[in-house]
Amino acid sequence: MVTAPERIRGIYASWPECRAVVKGVSGARYQAVASREQAQAMLRGEGKEVPSGLYGFVDGNHLGGVGVVIVERREGEDPTVVDEIGMTVVQVFLGAGLPSLGSKKAIQTALGKLRNILAELAALYLALTLVPEGSTVTVVHDYEGVGAWMEGRWKAKDAVVRFEKTLLELGAADPEDFERIQQRVRQEIDVAVDEAERSPMPRPEEAAMGLFAGDGFWEHP
Repeated sequence: MVTAPERIRGIYASWPECRAVVKGVSGARYQAVASREQAQAMLRGEGKEVPSGLYGFVDGNHLGGVGVVIVERREGEDPTVVDEIGMTVVQVFLGAGLPSLGSKKAIQTALGKLRNILAELAALYLALTLVPEGSTVTVVHDYEGVGAWMEGRWKAKDAVVRFEKTLLELGAADPEDFERIQQRVRQEIDVAVDEAERSPMPRPEEAAMGLFAGDGFWEHP
């Protein structure tokens, strides 16, 4: 559904249909909802009064943008915004101590694979760092993966991620092992890049050598 601007405000049956309407529109505001009835209620301005407590509204997009709003509602009072912040997945995860997201390049690679999933989880991670330790917070989100992850139903499809998780659970490795591996790989890549940049351009007839199996380029005597 699209809530703003007024000229495109309405309910759209699919993301491609919605995207075609909001693309290039300044100030466009849109979101996914669970049902047409919910969308109709929101467009009519029918709000839902929430009980007292602390709430974290989280969102992320496929470009790596992350947004979090922490709201507190006390009994008999209107809700108040406690904290509001916008960041990127790189800003959220860099220095967070996660082995598989230990560098800007690793985070950007993960974003390329997971897109909005990584941003949504980054928003959740950021929200949990903003609320006081030991407090109870209700996370409000529009992505099913966040709920699945919090309830232990989320399963990674990336084979490397699953293998890393299995090794950690079995005690066969620890986070420091993965960080050392990543550092070694990054060093090897840096050396290869430096060598490539120093090397002269290949002759036209050699440009494709090593791209396909069987041309003998990678064979050793």
